Amino acid sequence: MSISTADNTLRGARDLQVIDGSRTVRGFVGKADRRDFYRFSLQRSSDLNVSLDRLKANANLALLNAGGQILGTSNRKGRTPETISAGLEAGVYYIRVNQRKGDTRYRLRLTATPSPEPIPTPPDGAIPGDTLPTALNLGILTATRTQQETIGESNPVDLYKFSLNQISEFNASLSELTVATDLNLIWDKNGNGLIDDNERLMTGYASPLGSNPVTMTLAQGTYFVEVRTLSDRVSPYELTLSATPQSSNIPVDPGSSLKTAHNAGIATGSYTARELIGITDPTDYYKFTLNKVSEVKATLSGLSHSVDMALIFDANNNGLIDEGERLAYGNGSIYGGIPLTKTLPQGTYFIEVKSSHKFNNTLYNLTLTTTPKPSNMLIDPGDTLAKSHNLGTLTSSLVAHDLVGGIDKLDYYKFTVQQSTALRASLSGTSDAVYLSLIRDFNGNGVIDGNERLAYGSASPTWNEPILRSIAPGTYFIEVLSYAKFDNTAYTLTLST
Repeated sequence: MSISTADNTLRGARDLQVIDGSRTVRGFVGKADRRDFYRFSLQRSSDLNVSLDRLKANANLALLNAGGQILGTSNRKGRTPETISAGLEAGVYYIRVNQRKGDTRYRLRLTATPSPEPIPTPPDGAIPGDTLPTALNLGILTATRTQQETIGESNPVDLYKFSLNQISEFNASLSELTVATDLNLIWDKNGNGLIDDNERLMTGYASPLGSNPVTMTLAQGTYFVEVRTLSDRVSPYELTLSATPQSSNIPVDPGSSLKTAHNAGIATGSYTARELIGITDPTDYYKFTLNKVSEVKATLSGLSHSVDMALIFDANNNGLIDEGERLAYGNGSIYGGIPLTKTLPQGTYFIEVKSSHKFNNTLYNLTLTTTPKPSNMLIDPGDTLAKSHNLGTLTSSLVAHDLVGGIDKLDYYKFTVQQSTALRASLSGTSDAVYLSLIRDFNGNGVIDGNERLAYGSASPTWNEPILRSIAPGTYFIEVLSYAKFDNTAYTLTLST
């Protein structure tokens, strides 16, 4: 196991992201690495249990809040496992594992169990109103709740208000009725206290002959249930509401614009986001950064209806999606889908997840996988002679790995030869057509004039035409050019004598 001291402070803490269930990690503390910090967050009030075991020497455990204040410790002797249990509110916390004596590997396990939240009981005599502002407030719905009332004659409408503090599978049903009654799920999208067009998300019903419940997966938020009858006869009813939490690893719903996108950080390996999209939340955006040329693949799964996705590069950094900034597309459905795949240079990008479903929501898993492509360019080669990457003096061979295409059409390289030589310049490893030019800036004006392109070459997956040219001592440039409007390709440029 490699030893790293990067996580020896709160600032450098290893991020375990959202803990919802159990998470296990392994590490080391000892003379060469005395402490490890871990950062994690809770989406809701939870009972947390932390254990530190499989110790070969004495190590201690501490739980800290977001400000670094210690909330609890475990300091048992020897190799005895350490444990901390605490009831915590939603927020950010830290775990510290520190050496007490000797060197030891360890196993750290965190388990978060949502704390039951009391549902407030309406005051005695409280009755459901017939408008959204007068709806009977049932508070946060976390389990099953029943309400018994009567409806009909002078009281044709009852409205109930409830809130969800996490993505949940919601169910509402009516029973014990003697008249036909409608059951509506309402979302006051614009918050104006009125039931506008399209704000009834789903409709069910019940009668003495049968019933059709309302079932929908809902995001965090406030909703209403409407019980409505056209009958003049009075009927009792029992309304049953339930909410079953659904897993999500995004603490705050991804924004609906590039500026409010959820930041997934630097993309390395595989990243999965589980969230909800649909009629109440039609678009989610995710932001990620590549620190090297990489092949990016995005897939959607776990869906109950079709969802589209797009890869976006905000070329002018204005926070808007302008024409030509959607680089690639993909989709997902209950039957599978088409992944989004693109080779990209270093930079910041966005994934747009979009649903056009007019009647329902769906959970989804967005999985982003990045595979680095060989590149030895710390900074992308410039697109002019003046900004060219200097490869130095060519004596036997020089090699450059980078990318050209829809985002970065031109790369320039500069090199020098100290004696007359037979030059071979070739491209390999391309997934699209790429073109080469050998250039000498005879007048030194930094511009490619008419007689300064000395030779040409090209390469693609099916052909390869290197530049073969005898050149005199001096300074030269290689131009690598792609005409592709959308696709990018990694390439290897080899200069040899």
